[in-house]
Amino acid sequence: MPHQLFLLRHGKSSWKDPTLDDYDRPLKKRGRRDATHMGWYLRDQALRPDQILSSTANRARGTTERLCRAMNFDLSSVIFQKNLYFADQHTLIQTLRGIPNSVQRAMLVGHNPDLEELAHELSAAPLTIPEDGKLIPTATLVHFELTTDWAALAPGTTKLVSITRPHGLVAVYDQATTDTP
Repeated sequence: MPHQLFLLRHGKSSWKDPTLDDYDRPLKKRGRRDATHMGWYLRDQALRPDQILSSTANRARGTTERLCRAMNFDLSSVIFQKNLYFADQHTLIQTLRGIPNSVQRAMLVGHNPDLEELAHELSAAPLTIPEDGKLIPTATLVHFELTTDWAALAPGTTKLVSITRPHGLVAVYDQATTDTP
């Protein structure tokens, strides 16, 4: 079975406090809900990652924490890295190349435009941009299969499996959601 890579953009963030630095912005209520829904989706589809790498920015960390709780994933196993906050493609690919081959499924939780650029670069086939112009809106999950090992990850070495947007999960999970701050 090929290795699988999940790219997850952080949930919708709050701009309520204009004095906060971009790095410190928290999740909005919708962002918290969407992160939980995405965790339930991964759990229910038996797509739980073996390893999660996450940006340390507040909104990415909050997304990762909610996702992990929803999947029953041990948060202490997450690798939080500050260099994943608005990282260039070289940094992202080098980070992913460092994943041990024993890891079947890995997830990278980060930001745009980084994740969209990475998705386009890694995909062997051109990715179709939806009508709204956004390949990876907030809390969207991109699922790839690798055609190589982690250490050999390079442009064009993945195949798109699916793109799952959170709005498609609301009807499925919304009644079960109990939002806690």
